[in-house]
Amino acid sequence: MRSVSSLLVALVLLLAVALPRAQAQRLSAHHSFPLAGDELVLVVEGFGAGAPVQIDLEQALAAPPSIQQGLESAFPVTLDAATGRLTAIARADAQGAVVLRFALDDPDDPGLLVALSFHDMLSEAALELGLFVQPPTLLVPTLDGLARVELLGGRRLLPDVPSTAPLLGAAYSADGLTLSTLSAGGLLEERSTAAYTAPPLRSLAMDPSGERLARSPGGPAFVIARAGGSPFAPPGRLLSLRDGVGELTIDPLGREVAGRRWAVTGDGLTAFVAEDDLIVREIDLDGWRVRTPFTVGFNGDRVVADMALDQSRLSVLSRRWSGQPGSLTTLELGSGLVRPWALSVDPARLLVLDDQSSLVLPAEGAVFQLLEQGAPSSLVAAGAAGERLLDAAVVPDGVLLLIAGADGRRRLSAWSPQRGLSTLALSAPVPQATRLVSAGHDLAVLLGAPDGAVYRVIPSRGVLEPVERLASLPESTPHLLP
Repeated sequence: MRSVSSLLVALVLLLAVALPRAQAQRLSAHHSFPLAGDELVLVVEGFGAGAPVQIDLEQALAAPPSIQQGLESAFPVTLDAATGRLTAIARADAQGAVVLRFALDDPDDPGLLVALSFHDMLSEAALELGLFVQPPTLLVPTLDGLARVELLGGRRLLPDVPSTAPLLGAAYSADGLTLSTLSAGGLLEERSTAAYTAPPLRSLAMDPSGERLARSPGGPAFVIARAGGSPFAPPGRLLSLRDGVGELTIDPLGREVAGRRWAVTGDGLTAFVAEDDLIVREIDLDGWRVRTPFTVGFNGDRVVADMALDQSRLSVLSRRWSGQPGSLTTLELGSGLVRPWALSVDPARLLVLDDQSSLVLPAEGAVFQLLEQGAPSSLVAAGAAGERLLDAAVVPDGVLLLIAGADGRRRLSAWSPQRGLSTLALSAPVPQATRLVSAGHDLAVLLGAPDGAVYRVIPSRGVLEPVERLASLPESTPHLLP
């Protein structure tokens, strides 16, 4: 009997052969990223209004349970015991589309393949689609490669992703079937997520000056490259990952660049890239062109500290000289309105809670600023004088805060607008960590301890414990997926 992994590889290869043929048909599919713990939205278009549609789920017993349960609860279904195929009959809506929604909340969903096909029962049109359900994952560089820690329960997933050079960026494809990694020296590798240790599906020698792999849940978007130079560095460039597409120049001013920030919309169609010259460039990724840029901050600001997208707006933080309050600039995605705001803290990082609120974490001290509907709001003291707020992570109903006391000892606190600030009582002392990462669930990961140990924290249960047999490389950067 074949193993589950070999079955997954066979199904992936089958889909890889079938998809080009399906794309020649008039049906098209759009979907969100298949993220465990989230909702999968799938839209198939091109049917006639009200047309009957046959939906087949291949190998239903090996598919994510949430997919099978979702089909059974929404449509009449039959299961072919011989082939393992589950068949459902749906009807297209008045616009000729079939819209499916699945809550990927079954604990057995992660790591399983969704192999769906759609057949217009009034014509020859058909489409086949493959999706691989991925848990929110933290890639942690180690001596043996890239360890994968899932952020639903904090387990280490095996096998590791092979890697020898420092990791500069990583991205799942929009369907979760492949993982792309950019390593120092410009090597871009694409691997099957059903067989991480197999040879890469694709290897590209990108520009050695490539320093970032920009991505979104829509997949890898581009590589940002910037060669050194004296007295001025040459223009920055965006390197497309699509065959036959060239590069874009993003910084014609040729100034020295100490840092760079980027953000990509969830659909993967638009990006924003910020340089130290306080200019944000909007990039049309579909048309591969630079749209009209806009400036951020106020006179006296000198560097972009962070930027982030929510559903309504782009938010950009800029700093003055160390210790001075910085500024926030927002771009409303619907109207295009750009507005700068003065902050009351020296900003270091932006943490998005939801579409209505965010936190501005300070470069020094323990006072952070709340943003509400894109505007600066109240200040919150997370610690006393002499203490530092090192990092924060989103958890249900609020945020988890990593604080260094005046004596250097660490503690974890929880804050929410409804309940305010409270110190967590934990099962073990907080290590000398510097990073705190979560995916919004009741779990966070602590990194940056001197010995490289990685810890999981479950706030609701007061659990703090090491992830077994996992040590990160010193000074390495973890990467949160998707």
